[in-house]
Amino acid sequence: MVIMNAKEKAYQLVNRIYQPLGHLLCGVSATEMWNFAKARAIEEVNEIINACDEIYDSDKVHFKDTLNGEAWMNVIKEIKML
Repeated sequence: MVIMNAKEKAYQLVNRIYQPLGHLLCGVSATEMWNFAKARAIEEVNEIINACDEIYDSDKVHFKDTLNGEAWMNVIKEIKML
């Protein structure tokens, strides 16, 4: 198992969305495709956080307040800085 830091994970998520866009020849600039990919990656991470939050008893603890939740919040911060 490979453990990535937040910056590496952020890049991996954005690039996973960005790469296929180039193959589709979307007719927009690389910057527009990169920004689109960043927005979709943030949506994906938010989905992970929300899904995990449903597992926790939200009256007692929120996933964002756990160590794993904080790690995913750091990924969002890194995505925004890409």
